[in-house]
Amino acid sequence: MNNNNYRYIIYGAGAVGSTVGGLLALSGKEAVLVGRKEHIEKIDADGLILNSYDESLTVNIPSFCSLTDFQPQENDVIVLCVKSQDTIESIEDIRKSYAVVTPVISLQNSVLNEPEIAKYFPNCYGGVFRMTSFIPCTGSVNYRKTGRIILGRYPSGTDDFIISVESDLADAGFDTDISMKIMNDKWLKLALNVTSVATGIFSNQGIDRNLTNRIKIKLLDELETVLWTADIDTTPCCSKDKTIGQMINHFGKPAKPYEPKIPVYNSTWAGLQKGDRLETSYFLGVIIDLARQYGISVPIHTKISEMSDFLEKNKLNQEYFQQKDIEEILNKEKGDRRQETGIIRIPIL
Repeated sequence: MNNNNYRYIIYGAGAVGSTVGGLLALSGKEAVLVGRKEHIEKIDADGLILNSYDESLTVNIPSFCSLTDFQPQENDVIVLCVKSQDTIESIEDIRKSYAVVTPVISLQNSVLNEPEIAKYFPNCYGGVFRMTSFIPCTGSVNYRKTGRIILGRYPSGTDDFIISVESDLADAGFDTDISMKIMNDKWLKLALNVTSVATGIFSNQGIDRNLTNRIKIKLLDELETVLWTADIDTTPCCSKDKTIGQMINHFGKPAKPYEPKIPVYNSTWAGLQKGDRLETSYFLGVIIDLARQYGISVPIHTKISEMSDFLEKNKLNQEYFQQKDIEEILNKEKGDRRQETGIIRIPIL
């Protein structure tokens, strides 16, 4: 049973939200999903299906299309799982049903959400969701195995509330941690999100994954330079999570073919398949904007961002780009390096 007596309102029950809400419900916690009509109607009819590499489970969980479809309670906790571009609109909607003292946990990617949430809900908490979830069809969610969730009060610190939430998530099977500096962990996750864009747009089966990993390394090199210059700390709360340097080393190893037991793909890949808006500007765009402030050239970020935007605008998926497109980026970057003198880099035009 839920000893804390919280009811978790999963606002934005897509892949991440459905996974969190479903596993909370399976562990006996009270959870409610709020999401898109087709997904919610399927869950209402057949239950939410949770598929992992090890098992397939069905959970019955209250599911609604709107906050106005059920009665708010004093013990409600909002777990915000919408994409970053929907944060402001979502907060405006939540304000219509919930008091300003309601705790809101951002279990979203990017570092731009908590500052917006805290303007209206001072009991704001950051969360880092470290696992890949994927919706193969309405009413179902796929994942390899239950992953990690890191929590902390925004902008820093902890309290009894978030420690209790961590306990509930641990009961649900997640590997959990509390961070005293949650934004350090959010910036570190942003580094991973930046590389995930490359994974998503270069998932064509004809592309050598080692070449994609070379792009990821260059993205991380640029990102590390920008964050160091901006004095932004990405030290993880514990050693379970790779530092940026360790990520670079990881992507430098020979890549194995991606052969999932069940379909599990990241949000960029899924967004391209469905023709949805992508979060590229909330990942690479954050680094590009910071780099501009400090006069730093980030040609790989700029190029990958342009390619992602091109796919999104033209409703194309990851089959569009070919290996030669990556080779051209790498050869262009190599040529520009030959033109460097001192510490001044000639940017890609």
